[in-house]
Amino acid sequence: MLKDVENQDRWARIHRGGYGHLTIATTHTQPLNALPHVIQRFTSRYPGVRLSLRQGSPTQFRNW
Repeated sequence: MLKDVENQDRWARIHRGGYGHLTIATTHTQPLNALPHVIQRFTSRYPGVRLSLRQGSPTQFRNW
C-alpha cells in the first residue's frame, strides 16, 4: 500500500509539470506497431519525464 501512495505522489508531481522517469517494457512487435503514437502523446503531455524502452520477452520482464 505504501508503494501505491509513493506512485500516486510521483504521478501527481509529473502531472503538475514535475520530473520523473518511466520505463516501458515491451515485446519486439509493440514498438513498431503501437508505441510510436502513444510515446509521442505522452512526451508532449509530460515533457519533464524521461522515457526509456526495454525490449524483451515476457519471461525476461519478470526478471527485471
